Amino acid sequence: MKIDNTAGDDDKDNPWLDRSRAPKSAIQPGIRYTLRYFEDSSRKMRHSEEEWPYRPDPHNDSHVYFYYFRGIGDPPSDVGYVGDVYITDDFDVWVCQGTLPDSQERGWTCEWRRDMDLRPLIEHPLLKDRYLWFRSGTGSSVGPYWYGRKGLVNVTQISSTESHDYTPIIRAMLEAERGSIANKSSQKRKMDTDDSDGNANDDDDNDDGQDDTTHERPRKSITVSKTSISQKRPRRVDNSDDEYDVEIRDQFLSEQQATRKYIIHLQNKFQTEKHNHAETRRAFDEFKQSREHADQNLRNKIDEIEAKNHRLRTEKDATEKSISDLRRQVAHLTAYHNRINTHVSAMMDLRTASMGGNEASGSGANDLDSLY
Repeated sequence: MKIDNTAGDDDKDNPWLDRSRAPKSAIQPGIRYTLRYFEDSSRKMRHSEEEWPYRPDPHNDSHVYFYYFRGIGDPPSDVGYVGDVYITDDFDVWVCQGTLPDSQERGWTCEWRRDMDLRPLIEHPLLKDRYLWFRSGTGSSVGPYWYGRKGLVNVTQISSTESHDYTPIIRAMLEAERGSIANKSSQKRKMDTDDSDGNANDDDDNDDGQDDTTHERPRKSITVSKTSISQKRPRRVDNSDDEYDVEIRDQFLSEQQATRKYIIHLQNKFQTEKHNHAETRRAFDEFKQSREHADQNLRNKIDEIEAKNHRLRTEKDATEKSISDLRRQVAHLTAYHNRINTHVSAMMDLRTASMGGNEASGSGANDLDSLY
């Protein structure tokens, strides 16, 4: 199956850097994602005659980007670019192969399910010697990462030719990921509490009875400074292991709202499937009744045929008996006919002999009488 990996309108674009093209799924509204990257300045392709089809990052042309998705069930076909990774809570791993030709749907390949046996490393769809691994460290280092061959050996101490059971590796990564999100949430709440306490202390200082002209401006300046810092604080970018996370959506309220919408969508889908199941059950019952009626008609036909066969066998037996009787009669008549022929021949002989004289004639007459 041929895949279109450019997925853009320009000669070379970069959909990961275009904020207007951030993933938004109508099929799975509650899907979560993180923009990640790895370093690969050479970008050697698996097929040497091809070139990397995307525009490099103008700030660092060695960055190769991919989205890391978290969702429920199979990945939706309306999001994803080549090399993106989709992981479920059931430890299923999917890799996007690109956009299908003559279509806006994305082609996803399931690389791992927890019921699979050992399998080799998962290769990048386009890049040569790039393998997917699942890191369970801390901070932004948690999550999937496309390693080079040497980097994979150095970090994981495994060979690129080994086969692996990915389920425990992915489980450890997801547990570390949940712990990392909990730590971020705790740090955010602590930061908001510290800002609130600072503003409250400034308000208390305004009531300390001292001259406002000597203290208000410094305190107001500090308050405004904290507020501006709180409002303009940039996202934290952790460059450990040459990687950063860019949070595209709010990690809590917006995801919770999207998840609720998706739950409602699943409930509606469940009701539809329930209705379809009832219709299927009704159709099955009708089919079952018609099948039973047809079976009963078939059994009646079989009974009629068996009765007819019984009559025919009875008639056949009677006919055979009649034929046997006729044969015995024919045999008796044949024997009687032979006896008659014998007597007639004897009579003819006597008559011929009687012509020789009276003596012979009398004797012949006596012999003729003896026949009767």
